[in-house]
Amino acid sequence: MTGDFDLDQAVPWGRNRAEYLAFFDLLDLKPGARILDCGAGPSSFNAEMTALGFQVVSTDPLYACGKPAIARRIAGARAAIMGGIKAAAGRFVWDDYGSPEGLERTRLSAMKFFLEDYEAGRDEGRYRDAGLPNLPFDDGAFDFALSSHFLLLYSAELDLAYHEAAALEILRVART
Repeated sequence: MTGDFDLDQAVPWGRNRAEYLAFFDLLDLKPGARILDCGAGPSSFNAEMTALGFQVVSTDPLYACGKPAIARRIAGARAAIMGGIKAAAGRFVWDDYGSPEGLERTRLSAMKFFLEDYEAGRDEGRYRDAGLPNLPFDDGAFDFALSSHFLLLYSAELDLAYHEAAALEILRVART
């Protein structure tokens, strides 16, 4: 089908706080809320929310890598992601970004902010090398648990049993 955009493996491509707040309708969150971001990748959500007084822990197997390796993976994924977005541009609504180039600028800015925060955040335990469906947290350890796009974007690569186990794990570690 013309305009298809498929990725056959997880790639590092992050979103920002504004995108998370809109996507998850989190505008009423109060500082101090404990939030888990599963499959967070190079998102700036953690850095931005932490600066505002929230307690955020982001998990992703990507965090087994150091900052230079993550930066290289982002650079390596950029052409494929943007090529796919541009090829499928007619399938997107561009109200928030204006164009594929506007989206790219937004995402690169988010990932730059993530990279600037990554080493300090990893030292503080805010970025954890962990992934669904097995999280190293106690039952109800978080007020909220999120997965911004991981479970949706890779639904063809991850079977129903994986999705069910991941959803149950998210429900286990989050109070709401």
